[in-house]
Amino acid sequence: MRTIIVDPYDPAWPDEFEKIRDYLWPHLSDIALEIVHTGSTSVPGLAAKPIIDFNIVIESYDVFPQIVERLAKLGFEHEGDLGVKSREAFRRLKSDEFMQYHMYVCPKDSSELERQILFRNYLCGHDDARDEYAALKQSLAEKHRHDIEAYVAGKHDFVMNIIDLARSENFWRAIDKLVSESKVIIDRPKGSRHPKYSNCIYPLDYGYLDNTSSMDGNGIDVWKGSGGDYIDAIICTVDLLKRDSEMKILIGCTEDEKQLVLPNHEFMKGILIRR
Repeated sequence: MRTIIVDPYDPAWPDEFEKIRDYLWPHLSDIALEIVHTGSTSVPGLAAKPIIDFNIVIESYDVFPQIVERLAKLGFEHEGDLGVKSREAFRRLKSDEFMQYHMYVCPKDSSELERQILFRNYLCGHDDARDEYAALKQSLAEKHRHDIEAYVAGKHDFVMNIIDLARSENFWRAIDKLVSESKVIIDRPKGSRHPKYSNCIYPLDYGYLDNTSSMDGNGIDVWKGSGGDYIDAIICTVDLLKRDSEMKILIGCTEDEKQLVLPNHEFMKGILIRR
């Protein structure tokens, strides 16, 4: 009967991964892109089952038959995707000198690979989330000592929430990068009138990011408030007259200013998305 054991973090785990990678890479370097360490043993300070998880990343499934052939020569058998799309599992047919490991092959655009890396990177950058995950795993291991399915199911909601947080964090970092690398052009200052609808007066400075492109082919729109240069929200709009949708970046807008620029009239609706 399999027993689930969660050990304290071992600083030797990254070295154990390097040993496996150094063994495999000379046999795969001409047809693979990289070999990446994933799973809990890849996160410094995280308690984990003492099993190294890693992915051999390939350009596409076009080279997968060659990967299967190369790995077979090294004593690995393809087990299929084991129910996980775009992730192929392999098992060792004979014992070796390495720490226990799980080996997978993924194309570079694999959604499963993306999720694993998002999860790993978020925990590496957020000690509180890492420690919360460690406590959850230790609790589940005690509760489901011999039930791996219940152990995995108990982690599901936490893992998916972290992946959502990671995607959100990456999105806002991309927005920050876009704004920091662009010139903000204010072509409709606060108090000016709309060029087509004279009864519409801009409550804040309104403009765009130079050398960017939005849904309408013009630069990405920005509202500039009185609160500095921090970006903590965007507005997504649907214009029923123009039949288009756009994103507007809010720079330094106070809570009151956010409400001033949030459209809610007959032909245009918007939602505020906070950071």
